[in-house]
Amino acid sequence: MFGRFSGLLSGSISLILIVLLASCGKFDPPAELDRDTLRTVEQGALVGGRHLYNSHVWYGIPYAAPPIGALRWKAPEQAKPWNGERQAVQKPSECLQLAGSYSSGGDAGAGEYFGSEDCLYLNVHAPRFKPDSVPTGNERLPVMVWIHGGSNYQGSGADYHGGNLASTHNVIVVTLNYRLGPMGWFYNPAFKATGSAEDASGNFAILDLIAALKWVHKNISAFGGDPNQVTIFGESAGGNNVLALLLSSRARGLFKGAIVQSAYPRPKTTKEASEPVDAGGYENSSGEVLLRLLVAEGRASNVGAARKSLASMSDTEIVSFLRSLDATRIIDAYRKNLNGENPEASGYSFPTLIQDGVVFPRGDWNAMVHAGGAISSVPVIVGGNRDEQKLYLALDDRFTSRRFFNLSISIHDPELYEATSRHASDAWSVIGVHEPIRAMQAVNKNVYAYRFEWDEEPVVLGNDLGQFLGAAHAFEIPFVFGHFHLGPADRYMFSDENKEGRLYVSRAMMSYWAGFAY
Repeated sequence: MFGRFSGLLSGSISLILIVLLASCGKFDPPAELDRDTLRTVEQGALVGGRHLYNSHVWYGIPYAAPPIGALRWKAPEQAKPWNGERQAVQKPSECLQLAGSYSSGGDAGAGEYFGSEDCLYLNVHAPRFKPDSVPTGNERLPVMVWIHGGSNYQGSGADYHGGNLASTHNVIVVTLNYRLGPMGWFYNPAFKATGSAEDASGNFAILDLIAALKWVHKNISAFGGDPNQVTIFGESAGGNNVLALLLSSRARGLFKGAIVQSAYPRPKTTKEASEPVDAGGYENSSGEVLLRLLVAEGRASNVGAARKSLASMSDTEIVSFLRSLDATRIIDAYRKNLNGENPEASGYSFPTLIQDGVVFPRGDWNAMVHAGGAISSVPVIVGGNRDEQKLYLALDDRFTSRRFFNLSISIHDPELYEATSRHASDAWSVIGVHEPIRAMQAVNKNVYAYRFEWDEEPVVLGNDLGQFLGAAHAFEIPFVFGHFHLGPADRYMFSDENKEGRLYVSRAMMSYWAGFAY
């Protein structure tokens, strides 16, 4: 749902949403190189830095080989070693994406590309330990692996600062990147002829996450973490991906607990993911996109000709054609129709959580929870926010209007606004909390639920943010990390008046999350 209202975002209220959701750590100061952070992992020696909250951080550790060239749409391969010491104080490149309402790409404007296909890196946040005092053996610390949200086409692991959670509760926090958009989710039968069953799964982003967890299992001891005490947690699309890892037999044994925040899972069959719409496929299936690409690249003059051209191509030719294209051309095919019109600058839809039967199981919830994943054997927390949908309603012309150079927002009908938010947010809760929990409880008694309800935002320029936004989608993230330094949004969202209550709720959430990891 991210990006749907990108054309409406402007003014002070828009700035709050952009900054809060695009970058929980975008405005952090740089890490300061510190020799006490010298650690050795399987690829070589690393030197990280001192950072906020009395923490150490190591940014940009490669957990897999760059998925470029012949490795595009392949299961991730092992990262290569390096010579000497690798300085790990600079945030790594984001995965290729579009700047937009919920994704800030520096100088990139809305609808402009930033990031790279070479993006399979992770970041480690830990309490400060000198090399000779890093916990070992039974003293090693629980590990919490964060999977970011952003509709699976935006976001970055390094946008989230794990230092406070790590140092306050004596845990190791790992944040990571995974392939986004069609680079991370692309199912087409042609891949079956050119690679392994995993290469043909279409779930490349989930395979990335599995590779990252394998790296953690092998290497996290170097930072004082316990590889046998790993908890995965993620929000929104990241919550969907946590569910995918719980359901995937390929991920079993790689973690001991999972927290799902504000998920909205809608798995797609392989037919939906690959067939054109008129043949039963989903909007922006690989079949639809292939037709557009053949026209866009001059291989066909129109859709009819593209269908004939595609029918004459072998599987090897189809895969070769796709890998020959610049990644931005492929993403453009999701954003632009055959007339070249671009209805959304930065948002687009595509099939994710593809039920290939190899990486992600097939069937309904009942079938998926019995498919051999960790969902039957590890404790799980599933929850969401009371006012999920207010994030979107606040800037929807059907419900609000903007005045005075968009600096003030008024609600047309407050009763309708609240009723719509309640019904839509409750529906989200049914899909993201109640349905998964109901299915899990058939196989797992260690399943818990929560609801986030903080709504003490201040009144800014006459705008009551508590009414407009309340406990909106993604607003729990700063509370989970105990990190409220969001740059320009600070003075809008987090006032002196709400500080005491805000920190109380944050300390509680951090304690619950870390206690669960323990």
